[in-house]
Amino acid sequence: MEYDHFYQPMDPNHMYTYNNINHDKFTATFSPNFYSTYMVHSSSQCFVSLVGTQVRGYMIGKDEGSLSKDEYHVHVSAVTIAPASRKQKLAANLMHSLEQIGNLYKCSFCDLFVKQLNMGANQMYKNLGYTLFRTITRFYGNTEDGYDMRKPLQSDTTSQCINNSGSTIKKWIDYQW
Repeated sequence: MEYDHFYQPMDPNHMYTYNNINHDKFTATFSPNFYSTYMVHSSSQCFVSLVGTQVRGYMIGKDEGSLSKDEYHVHVSAVTIAPASRKQKLAANLMHSLEQIGNLYKCSFCDLFVKQLNMGANQMYKNLGYTLFRTITRFYGNTEDGYDMRKPLQSDTTSQCINNSGSTIKKWIDYQW
């Protein structure tokens, strides 16, 4: 069944309404502090998909990296859709919205991390134009690797951000706020 969805900025009250979304083996869940930090530091990149007042999906993103090194990009920290609302292109719409913000910010690319075994998400990202940039061993604990996927944005006219794709790294060092 399809519904009319609309999007709005995420606010702290939404944290108490999306438990129906976070109970999925492929969904990474975080502490309230995590969500709050993103809403403070990257409020324009955190939004929800609603049907009426019910949250059906959300995007948590941020811009990061060095502009001088052509690393300035938007990063998808979390995007997830309630199981009952999947296959309605909500995730694709949320991804497109963050990519548009990245274009406005003159970011080179949009990137994300996804579990290697999450075949549905991996296929969706490929269909949206994302490239497997590198594999990060044991990114999701001791047993599961993660994919770092990237999509060039408008300011990267030569797709430089996906040059040297296909590497594997064994230790991940994250950007800090």
